[in-house]
Amino acid sequence: MRNILVIILMVLIGTSCVQDNNKISKERNFPTKQLLGIHKINFPKNVNLNKDIKGEVIFDLELDSIYKSDLIERYTFLYVTTEKLVRLNAKSIQNVDHEAFVDTLLRGKFNFKVKFKKTGERSLFLVIEDNLLLKSKDTSHNMVVTTREYGKELKVHVEE
Repeated sequence: MRNILVIILMVLIGTSCVQDNNKISKERNFPTKQLLGIHKINFPKNVNLNKDIKGEVIFDLELDSIYKSDLIERYTFLYVTTEKLVRLNAKSIQNVDHEAFVDTLLRGKFNFKVKFKKTGERSLFLVIEDNLLLKSKDTSHNMVVTTREYGKELKVHVEE
């Protein structure tokens, strides 16, 4: 129950969305089999130091038929960081300086921005955390939370 309250609180407090009407110069497409839920990441390969760089992640919202029939609610988050990670997952990224974005409209699209603070070859880490609140088969519980995560590391060249 505590996890559900934390998720709902995060949605209410952390709803932030960055809109960008400019076309992003480089698009990185990934086959579904390679990255499961992430279909496309629009982010330039070359960026400038200390400038806000806008990007976009397209995420597949399609659920297996098992999940569709039992779905009560869904909360999908994108975590973004330029900090080194021990592991590419939500828990690791939450322990470093990061930005969090919420897909409140469940469009399967995240617009984000990030700033690089060091020059050279750098990494951008993206993790999507998809939280599903499902009807429980166990009559002693009303619902169960299932979390799926999808991550990607992008190599970026940062120059002054």
